[in-house]
Amino acid sequence: MDPDNPDCSEGSAYPAAPDSEYGWEKLFSERMYAAYSRNYGLNVRIARFHNIFGPEGTWRGGREKAPAAICRKVAEAEAGGEIEIWGDGKQTRTFLYVDECLEGVRRLMDSDFSGPVNIGSDEMVSITQLAELAMKIADKPLRIKHIEGPLGVRRSKLGQPPDPGEAGVGAKAEVQTVCGPPTPGSPSRSHRRGPLPRWRFDQAAGQTSDPGAVMKLTIVTPSYNHAHFIERTIASVLDQGYPDLEYIVVDGGSTDGTVNILSRYSADLIWTSEKDRGQSDAINKGLAQGNRRRGGLSELR
Repeated sequence: MDPDNPDCSEGSAYPAAPDSEYGWEKLFSERMYAAYSRNYGLNVRIARFHNIFGPEGTWRGGREKAPAAICRKVAEAEAGGEIEIWGDGKQTRTFLYVDECLEGVRRLMDSDFSGPVNIGSDEMVSITQLAELAMKIADKPLRIKHIEGPLGVRRSKLGQPPDPGEAGVGAKAEVQTVCGPPTPGSPSRSHRRGPLPRWRFDQAAGQTSDPGAVMKLTIVTPSYNHAHFIERTIASVLDQGYPDLEYIVVDGGSTDGTVNILSRYSADLIWTSEKDRGQSDAINKGLAQGNRRRGGLSELR
């Protein structure tokens, strides 16, 4: 990716050339939701999130994003020691604070634009710069040891859709800092619009008034030791009020109280808790369970 031109054209996304099945899954999901929108009148919004970070994000266990991983390494290193970084450290990324992401989502949901919309920053940061910033904030000078390892793609954006401003979205949030908590009083980080609006299902875009005619929906949430936010995740799904929802939570054998929370929602969702082989394994278990019960559109949260 050209560091001086982070905004790729949509032509760089299609024809697609993702570096792994993870990338293909994202593009397939976009096409699938667009198809359901055309064929069944499902009201959809498609957003592409780019390296969202903030409080309560995963910071260990192999599932964390680069900001959390780097901050953890700096925090755990002895003063004057060193941290390891995969590759030469010149690979670039863009990062967006979670409050900025929510603002972008709000604007997209309040608009009539289905997407896709990139929700992210256009400020390019190398992994080495990210590490140096974490050291500066921690006031802990450290050496950086570059080791062999996966680098990921050398670009951070799949491509620019039609100008969201033309559709009244304005979803490109302003980013005033690369890393850190919100600046007090920052207008781009204030929740000006109050709580997130509840999504209203429109009975297949007004084509029928028969609740039995709506599309069946299965949502799968993988979880492991997420007691500090799993209840809010559950509420964000159930509060949508979807008329024909099958909600499955696949827990990896949590030991932090997650199971107690899940048990309180047994009447509203299907859940299991047992050791698995990680997030992908949990997702596959949930999808298989939903497919056995009935056909339908599945979403991962």
